[in-house]
Amino acid sequence: MRVRVSYITRRAKGVASKDDDRGEDVLRIGRATDSEIYLADSRVNLEHASLTNRGGGFFIEAVGAANIRHNGTPRSSASLAVGDTVAIGPFDLVVVAPPAGIDFAVTIELVRAQVDELEALRSRATTTIAETGLSKRRLAWGLSFVVLVLFLILPVLGFVVPGLNEATRTWPVGFDTSWDSGTVSDSHRFFARDCNACHQKAFVQVRDGACLECHAAITGHAPYDVKVSELSEERCAHCHKEHNREAIIITAQTFCADCHVDLKKFNSKTTIANVADFARDHPEFRPTVVKDAQAKKFERVALTDKTNLVEQSNLKFPHDKHLVERGVRGPDGLQKLDCGNCHEPDRGGIGMLPIQMTKHCADCHQLTFDPKAPERKLPHGDTAAAVSTIQDFYASQALRGGYLDDSAPASVRRRVGQPLREEEKKEALAWAEAKAKQQMEVILGTTLCKTCHVVDPPSAQNPSWQVKTPHVATVWMPKGIFVHAKHQTIDCAGCHDARKSSQATDVLMPSIATCRDCHGGEDDARLVPSPCVMCHVFHRPDLGPMRPDFKKTPKMAGVGN
Repeated sequence: MRVRVSYITRRAKGVASKDDDRGEDVLRIGRATDSEIYLADSRVNLEHASLTNRGGGFFIEAVGAANIRHNGTPRSSASLAVGDTVAIGPFDLVVVAPPAGIDFAVTIELVRAQVDELEALRSRATTTIAETGLSKRRLAWGLSFVVLVLFLILPVLGFVVPGLNEATRTWPVGFDTSWDSGTVSDSHRFFARDCNACHQKAFVQVRDGACLECHAAITGHAPYDVKVSELSEERCAHCHKEHNREAIIITAQTFCADCHVDLKKFNSKTTIANVADFARDHPEFRPTVVKDAQAKKFERVALTDKTNLVEQSNLKFPHDKHLVERGVRGPDGLQKLDCGNCHEPDRGGIGMLPIQMTKHCADCHQLTFDPKAPERKLPHGDTAAAVSTIQDFYASQALRGGYLDDSAPASVRRRVGQPLREEEKKEALAWAEAKAKQQMEVILGTTLCKTCHVVDPPSAQNPSWQVKTPHVATVWMPKGIFVHAKHQTIDCAGCHDARKSSQATDVLMPSIATCRDCHGGEDDARLVPSPCVMCHVFHRPDLGPMRPDFKKTPKMAGVGN
């Protein structure tokens, strides 16, 4: 006997059929994988029924208590004829007319798909809008009105009604909270709930006047003759954006490089070099050196310009003689000095404290001028006072007597307190004047003062000794920021090669190549990322206000409004 079992699958594009021809007299039906008619569904038993040829026709029989329905009627067994339908779980077995060469044919189709019980439960538990007695239209209009009140009417009332926002300041939620687009920066957070402090006019962006009420003294970035629309026409909030996840102060390198990559387009006469990136495109450092200490004249000179890179501070100081390995002779013998003996960082760790004679130099460079009176010292920093001290000392010794010097006359070497005749007094004072002049030649012109200072001797134009006032640069890079405290792990000699410097005119500043050993560009993953704002400020303290008084500066009128 030949039996054909056709598995029917219905799809969106049509019906698919898969035929399976069998030659057995008994065909087992079930979920077991060894069943001749395999029905893969949990609602079918492993052994559900059997299809048997008994000579007189085909019969279907349930196995055990399995449920089958023959033409809609539950049965344990039934004879089959063309057109009969047997329900086995979710499948329908339909007897069809066999084709030529086939003795018996049936089709099997999944007609009752399995329902997700959880989804069915959820669908039964859902309450529709219609079941509440509300319509979608009424609900939409009601919610629209609520949105209009909460997010438009109340915020506007809080702005236009005097005192309303202030009266509700302690409420958990303010009238205009819904308009808050993000958190306020830390520097402005203390008045973050006072929106009117910045938003002074409804539906108008924050104006510069609101910023300048607190930041009136904020300085500019470029002189007024540099025409850059971004500096003179844009609002403060164009760069400093509040309610933003990013910091209110811009640190991105492109903010600076967009202009500084080609400064000639803003000012054709500018001497400022172009710069785009610290690692790739940055000019050599140009420290500010003293070109004339008397006139306090300064000049920025590139470190590569060795001819002009000379510090004219009126000082004579050889670093190499103070940093010798064996040490220098001091009051307590040899003392080994290093940079820290004289150069002390200020409290902020940015710059260095000034060098002081009494604190840093006087232990070794004592201002005594006469070996017979080692307790007498010259005042430092006042040439006229030093000259008077020398003159007064020797005049006093001449009149007092007892000054034991073979070159001195007897009137000066006489017993202390012995009266002088008029002729002896003149002789003694003449010696005192000559002795003072002699000592000044040595002290001011040869040994003591001239060792460290530039000294002009008396001349026809100026009859007095002149120790030129020193003026040492305290800030070598006034256009940049350098914090010594952040570089404490680096030895001073790593940047300042002082041990090889024999003159005070040397400028011992590190080159940009030295800094590039550690500092790279903004996105450098190998070195310290160094955007422009790490070393430079935008608002320069050497310039006037960013937004000057418009009435006093007509050419700037309207800027920032």
